[in-house]
Amino acid sequence: MDAGAVVEDRPNWALATVGTKAVFAGGSGERGFSDAVDIYDGATGQWTTARLSQGRWLPSATAVGSKVVIAGGHAATARSDVVDIYDSATGSWTTARLSQGRSGQHPLVLGTRLLLAGGVPQPSRWSDVVDVYDSATGSWTAARLAAERYVFVGTTVGRHALFVDGQWGNDRSDVVDVYDGANGEWTPGRLSRAASSPEVVVAGGQAIVRHEDILDVFDGTSGRWTTARLPTSRRGAAWATVGTRVLFAGGTAPDGRLSDAVDIYDAATDQWTTIRPRELARRAAPE
Repeated sequence: MDAGAVVEDRPNWALATVGTKAVFAGGSGERGFSDAVDIYDGATGQWTTARLSQGRWLPSATAVGSKVVIAGGHAATARSDVVDIYDSATGSWTTARLSQGRSGQHPLVLGTRLLLAGGVPQPSRWSDVVDVYDSATGSWTAARLAAERYVFVGTTVGRHALFVDGQWGNDRSDVVDVYDGANGEWTPGRLSRAASSPEVVVAGGQAIVRHEDILDVFDGTSGRWTTARLPTSRRGAAWATVGTRVLFAGGTAPDGRLSDAVDIYDAATDQWTTIRPRELARRAAPE
């Protein structure tokens, strides 16, 4: 069999990788909603096939432990609550149900747990439901977010999972939900101000939520929030993490001029430094 192509042609499938295997599931083929599953084993170069318990397109597919959880999506008549679980260690399949049928749920993996948050249960409606699957025990629990929503930015840090409302455009939100994996508790929170299109990175055991030049910093050990501001006020700065440090470079200053500043935040020490590469280059140039 050709190792370079999915066995059954179809768009809108879900993909997850677990171990040496890539799992392509569902989609919308010529015959409608597809139940096809194609599994590629990178260790052997071989393809195998299976079938979902229900044909659907754009489900979420997420690896947790040795398993791939294929959940929800669009079914023939409504959003689906069906979950198909593939165990890559045994090759076996099991099924489960979400507490609410929906598509577009946001998956985060925290240890052995998969959290499926929010989504779209029906057109023009958002969901506040979270379904939590523990791959070690096979158990499911359900919870509620502080607000119904579909667009998220999220991450895990320490024993916590963070779901930040990801509104964009003219819409703004300050809503954050924090899940503590140690005790299974949910805590609703707030950013320091309502934000549009927030971004999040993790460095030095802290999750840093950025909106414009404001940073809300969540400590993954203590669970506490602090707030900071870029030392050099600007918008549109690019950012990247290097070890425990986060670098913010360039952007546009309040007066409209382009900035050459690089602000460096060390999450391990909570210290800031600012450099200007052009100035450093001039100092280093031979006279």
